[in-house]
Amino acid sequence: MTRFAWTTPGRLIPAILADCKKRMNSPIQKVRGVWGRAVGPEIAAHTSPLACRDRLLIISVDSPVWKAELAQFHREKILRALSEVLGSEEIRDLRFVARPARGARLSPHEGEKKHAGAAD
Repeated sequence: MTRFAWTTPGRLIPAILADCKKRMNSPIQKVRGVWGRAVGPEIAAHTSPLACRDRLLIISVDSPVWKAELAQFHREKILRALSEVLGSEEIRDLRFVARPARGARLSPHEGEKKHAGAAD
């Protein structure tokens, strides 16, 4: 059986606020706060910063076409813009990941049909 230590709100609230402050100052929160301004409204409409790990920013993109476009033609521009807004050491590289379309999940049977049809 696990025992929990009871504490008073006077001790709990400062700990919660410190955690919130730490999360608000995380690299991903900084990026999210300036994303639209850094990349512009058109790119921002099709993208969303997902995570930041070891100065690698992972960006969700709403389609494979946008993913290819951004990776091929806009990567350096986005890195420069983020560097100007956040400082040169915050983000070193970008990874674009395409979000699946809503309702675009393949059932296991549909995947089997595609593979079987390729052998015909």
